[in-house]
This record gives sequence, C-alpha cells and structure tokens, in this order.
Amino acid sequence: MPGAPRFTQKPSIQQTPQGDLLMECHLEADPPPDIIWHHAGTPISAGPRVLLSLTNLQGNSYKANLIIKDPNVGDGGAYKCTATNQFGESNANINLNFAGIVYCLFKSNIKKRKKNNIRREYRKYFI
Repeated sequence: MPGAPRFTQKPSIQQTPQGDLLMECHLEADPPPDIIWHHAGTPISAGPRVLLSLTNLQGNSYKANLIIKDPNVGDGGAYKCTATNQFGESNANINLNFAGIVYCLFKSNIKKRKKNNIRREYRKYFI
C-alpha cells in the first residue's frame, strides 16, 4: 500500500573493520524514497571521504547508509537522515560524539644551576 516514508528502527552508528564510520537508517516507503543526509544542518554530498547509499532490502523496506572514511573530530555533531516521497517526509536524527584523545606535552626549563644541583621546572600543555 502506498505511503510516506517511515523509519522502522532507531538509527545506528558503528565503526567498520576498516575504521570507517557507518550510519544506518532502516525505513519503509512506497514509492521508494529520496534520501538526503545533513550534518549540522548542511546537506551532505558524496565525495572522496563520504559514501551514500540506499538499498532495497525487500518489498517496501530500505536501508539508507552514510559512510565516512577516516573520521575525525570535525565529523562530530548532529546528523539527520531525511526520507521523502510524494506522500510525505520523515526524519531520523543521530548525534556523533567523539571522545577525543588528549595529548599532554611537557616543557622543561632549567631554572637554577648551582654547583652540581640543577632544578628543572615542568609545565603541562594540553592539546
């Protein structure tokens, strides 16, 4: 029976064995939907780091994928998958949060030198 797109599962995020990031949305629609992904409100286009796909699973069931190669902290934030057909529109939202690596650098300076005693001062810098 024809109808507007409807998401059938919560969107998921996972890391592929290659280290890429895979966002996946499962939905039903008849006729097939057009899919647009957004990051921080901006439409995402396919490119060298971004792969977009829509796969027909069976009948009116579909899987929309967004793959980001070599993900980095700049890829974090709010994502939205919008599915549209002639009967309507539906959205699924995903938040990608990076627990980034904190690097700590130490800088040392020789403060005083008296005979054979050397005093060093260390300062921490977090990046």
